Amino acid sequence: MLKNKLTNNIVWKLVSLVIAAIIWFAIMNIADPVTTETFTGIPVSIVNDDIIVRRGYKYTVESGEQVDITCKGRRSVILALTNNDFVATADFETLDSMYMANITAECTSPNASEIKMSLRTEKMAVKREDSVTEPYSVRVVLTGAVRDGYYCYGTSMTSSLIQITGAESQIRSVKDIIAYVNIEDRTETFTDEYKLVAYDENGMEIDSMKLNFSQDKVTVTVGIYRTKSVGIKIETAGTPVNGYYVEKVEYAPQTVLVAADRSVLDELDSITLSVDVSGASKPVESLIALNDYLISTYGNNVYAVDDSTYIGIVADVSPFEERILELRESDIEVRNVGEELEYTLESLSDHTIRIRGALDVISSITTADLKLFVDMENLSAGTHARQIRSDYGSQIMVDSVSASVRLSPIPKEDDGGGE
Repeated sequence: MLKNKLTNNIVWKLVSLVIAAIIWFAIMNIADPVTTETFTGIPVSIVNDDIIVRRGYKYTVESGEQVDITCKGRRSVILALTNNDFVATADFETLDSMYMANITAECTSPNASEIKMSLRTEKMAVKREDSVTEPYSVRVVLTGAVRDGYYCYGTSMTSSLIQITGAESQIRSVKDIIAYVNIEDRTETFTDEYKLVAYDENGMEIDSMKLNFSQDKVTVTVGIYRTKSVGIKIETAGTPVNGYYVEKVEYAPQTVLVAADRSVLDELDSITLSVDVSGASKPVESLIALNDYLISTYGNNVYAVDDSTYIGIVADVSPFEERILELRESDIEVRNVGEELEYTLESLSDHTIRIRGALDVISSITTADLKLFVDMENLSAGTHARQIRSDYGSQIMVDSVSASVRLSPIPKEDDGGGE
């Protein structure tokens, strides 16, 4: 029976509870009771610090840079307050022998007269230090990214060295001076001024009010070039050891993305690199740092977009293949015979001739293609052994074979005279 009484009309009981809560909140708002609230981290500004500065000293704040303010007042007034409604000040005219300055606080709210305030910190402790000036280099840090199809190749500054003056401990804490430059969506070289920011060894920004820069900004020029994909070509320099040839050259990558001034880029279709095979009898490998090559060849006019790009090259040096061809007297030309001499090709030291070269070159060569000859220049009548030579070119080697040639005076014609 008791259980039924407790569970009956549960809905009405819940409604009653809600109504009671509404009535309580209404009474509280109408009554507007007194409440207390603490506002933390209120920054303390400094006035009359020239008392220290004009004597040639600097100072650092050891404590009291922020204060907590406790406020008491009507609930409606207190709830309307924020940290921005308070101003805290340390007046250096109140500095005592311990270098402690009084901190005062003021509420700027229109209802300030209804509020009672108390400070958790009432003194600012400062340390007097010698004024120090030191030189520091400025570093440019780029943020964002240039538009697709463009490349930022570098920056320059009107002055990369500045002087900073401040309290000794503050100056010693400076580890980095940075000018941040946003290059987001840029497409061409530009110049502008940028504010300097100081950082300590932990990467924390140092309040610029604590340091005096010889200049607050630096002028930075950012270079931006258009990009283009160009092909890589490889040529060989020198000659392998006798009896060897460059069979093939393999390399990668075969195209690279480069950036350059528009006038240069429009004319740049390929980049030719060289690998030296002088005296080689085995494959020659080479690794070329592309940016180093571009700088040595084009100066600062062309850049590899990926400045870590290397071109790997392998020149495959192989021994010549051999082939033996049948040799006949009719295959040999006799050259440079004196005007009053005639010749007779009498014999050959061998009726075959050995040629060596790349297989794809020698496989289809005929004896006629070799353009074989013997040179009889400056020789007189008689029988001479001369080496057979070829006019084919340096692509093949022709083994030594000699021919015996007899030179005879041309018979004089009978003029038909007589007694």
